[in-house]
Amino acid sequence: MTAFLIICVDGDPATRAALEADIGRLTGDQFRVETYQDAESTLARTRRLAESDRLVPVMIAADRLPDTTGIDLLMEVHRQARFRGTRKVLLSADPAMEDIGRAIGKRSLDGMLPFPWTLERLEGMLDSLITEFFIEHAPEELDRIPGLVDVSLLSDAFSAAERKARTTDRQLRRLQRSFLSDREVPDDEVERQLIAELDSVLSDTTRRHISAGTPILRSGDPVDGIQVLVEGQVKLTRELGGREVVFHSETAGRIIGLLAVARNRPSFFNVTADTDVTVLPVSLDDLDEALQLSPTLAIHLVTVIVRSMARRMLWGVDQQIRIDRLNRELATDRDRLATALRELENTQAHLIETEKMATLGQLVAGIGHELNNPVAAIERAVDFLRADIESIAADHPDGPRLQAMLDTAQSAQPLSTRDERRKRAELTAALGDESLARRLVRIGITTADDYQRAIDGAASEDARLDRLEQYHQLGTSLRNLRSSADRIAALVQSLRSYARAGREMATDVDIHASLEETLLLFGHDLREIDVRRDYGELPPIDGYPGQLNQVWTNLISNAVQAMERSGTLTIQTDTPDRDHVRVRMIDSGPGINPDHLDRVFDLHFTTREGRVEFGLGLGLRICQDIVLRHAGTIEVESAPGRTCFTVVLPTRQLLDENDGDQL
Repeated sequence: MTAFLIICVDGDPATRAALEADIGRLTGDQFRVETYQDAESTLARTRRLAESDRLVPVMIAADRLPDTTGIDLLMEVHRQARFRGTRKVLLSADPAMEDIGRAIGKRSLDGMLPFPWTLERLEGMLDSLITEFFIEHAPEELDRIPGLVDVSLLSDAFSAAERKARTTDRQLRRLQRSFLSDREVPDDEVERQLIAELDSVLSDTTRRHISAGTPILRSGDPVDGIQVLVEGQVKLTRELGGREVVFHSETAGRIIGLLAVARNRPSFFNVTADTDVTVLPVSLDDLDEALQLSPTLAIHLVTVIVRSMARRMLWGVDQQIRIDRLNRELATDRDRLATALRELENTQAHLIETEKMATLGQLVAGIGHELNNPVAAIERAVDFLRADIESIAADHPDGPRLQAMLDTAQSAQPLSTRDERRKRAELTAALGDESLARRLVRIGITTADDYQRAIDGAASEDARLDRLEQYHQLGTSLRNLRSSADRIAALVQSLRSYARAGREMATDVDIHASLEETLLLFGHDLREIDVRRDYGELPPIDGYPGQLNQVWTNLISNAVQAMERSGTLTIQTDTPDRDHVRVRMIDSGPGINPDHLDRVFDLHFTTREGRVEFGLGLGLRICQDIVLRHAGTIEVESAPGRTCFTVVLPTRQLLDENDGDQL
């Protein structure tokens, strides 16, 4: 897969084609050029790219687009953190200086390309911008693009890096020597020297006087600088369990807000003036400038920070000693209660399980009775609808074609993503129109001959295709209705089978058909999800179809929720050996915390909405129970951007000859 992308946006197809051709000629195989006609499609693509590791060194946008201006598009892309480093270029014959100034002020414009451009101008601009991008964001990739590197820029960057390294090394050596030389200076003297040095290098040293009891920072407040305590004392607190707990009452130190600034997080503590205090506010920009102007300031600042952290560490050690003593005092009582608690838990679990099984039997009977009639009504309604639609089609001049399209939509098996792309490419090559090919493949027309037969004799090709699309959608809807009704009936039967210990096993379960039935029911939730099917050759297996459908339903539902209904869902099937089949569900969601992986199949455990909860938490536990009932295994592995659930099932179940129960 090509590692690097260049995105071009222009409303004129000819300009897009010319840009794609010229850039492709200059960059070769290491870059892929993608073109878009408007801002909406471009932003949709950047949102998808934000979830991948694909690098986008350059984006070129025309100054006028169908739905906005090129400047506004580049500024919108720049707001996305993932594309801050992307070099953004405006293609224009007569740029508006006001718009350019606005973009430069936001640092969202890196270059101008005149229209029409010359190949030499385009080459020079690309070499410069691509080199800058890789020097800043991916220097390890420079050897992959030797033909595009601006040698002068690269040489200057290396020289600057060497100078910076030498300067940093000198500063660190001086800092080390000076810091060690301060170890005999009392704390008060070091803090006084720090404040004096700030006064000498800062242009604004206005103090703030704060009365005792006044809040200085609240937990959760944004912190954009530090405050140096010149006089007085503060206390650090947090609200825990509805009460205020004081931390570091005697070790708060002189630097307020340093922890939040260092971690780039909001304030962790509530900081309140314990006495009347005087503080010196220092913004991050002022602090950065002061540190550059005064190496001595850096020495004093490090000394103050280290000593403050040392005091807090000693305080923490003292608190830990006190906690250990309390823990030892509680250990005896805890041991006495442990046995009684275990006995109580065992008794409670037995009672809950007994009540649950009794309630389950009642619920299954009631649900089965209530759902059978509505399902039967839906099935009859589908038959009536089909008959009515066929009657309407028969009266239409294109009746046979419409009837054929209706039948095809109801009986056709869904194409895999790979087959759909291949047929679309073949049809595009035959017809020369990608948009038309995409439209035809969507309704089951996959060859040029089929297309000619479909439009033969039509007064208007578009009108004929519109009508065929309508009937294809009607057929698809009828298929979905019947599939949904069958699924409800299967789920009811699955519940009954579960309550009866599962005596009704099928010997010809088609895993692919089972997966496709489940995907159909998720049609609405999968609109923004790229479903990729990588199906291998699978034999039919022994199993309980309704229960296996429940496994796929829970796994797909979890994946959709994890990706927040936008991402890529890959379903892979194969045979690890001749006696087993394997199904993998892979989503591109944020992943599961490694600390929680061992608990995802526990009863009532869930990580819903990114936080650990003890809510319903039955889905994965039910999946595990069903898979184990089929003598299979289910496992999970997860990392940011990829979570994979793997289900392995035997092709044949071992049955007890006496009663037919699954072992």
